[in-house]
Amino acid sequence: MKNKTKTNQFKQKIARKKQKEPIDRVVLAYKKMVENGGKSMYQIMLECGYSEAYAKNSKKLKSTKKWKELTEEHLSDLELIKIHKSILQSRKIDNAVFPLGLEDYEIIELLSEVGCVVRRFQETDFQKHVWFWSPDNRSRLDALDKAYKIKNKYAPQEVKFKREFEDLSDEELAETLQTIKDELTKKKK
Repeated sequence: MKNKTKTNQFKQKIARKKQKEPIDRVVLAYKKMVENGGKSMYQIMLECGYSEAYAKNSKKLKSTKKWKELTEEHLSDLELIKIHKSILQSRKIDNAVFPLGLEDYEIIELLSEVGCVVRRFQETDFQKHVWFWSPDNRSRLDALDKAYKIKNKYAPQEVKFKREFEDLSDEELAETLQTIKDELTKKKK
C-alpha cells in the first residue's frame, strides 16, 4: 500500500510539472537582475541554469533579442530620457559658513554661479550660516551610469597589445628568431 501511495504522489508531481509552462531563463535572469540583492550577473546567470562558461560573459545574454525586448519594455529610451532629465535637475540641501562681512546678495551671487539656490540665512555673532540647494552630481552620475550599463550603451573598451619585438631591426629580429629556434630544437632532443 505504501508503494502505491508513493507512486501516485510521484505521478501527481510529474503531472503538475507538465502543466506548468517552462520559465524562460532570459526572463528569469532579467527579473533576478531587476530584483538584484547585491548579486553579480555571473551569480544570477548560474542560478538561472546557464553554464559557467556562458555566465562568465554576461554580454552574450545582454545581446540576445529577448533581453533587448525586456529592457525596451521595462526601460524604454523615452523613459530613460525622462529619468535623465529629472536626474539632471536633482538637487540636495547643503550648507556653508561665511564671514559676517559678506552681504547676503554677495553670497547669493557667489552660490548662484555654481548652480546653487539659497534657501535660508542664519546669522550668529561671528558668522553667517547659509542653507542652499546644490546640484546632486553624485546621484546624477550614478543613475546615468547604471542606465547606460543596463542598456549596453557604452562603447567597447579599447585593448592595446604590447608588441615585444616592435622596436627591433630586421637583423635583430632574425637573430632573436634563430635563438628561439635553437632553444626549441635543444628541448626536443
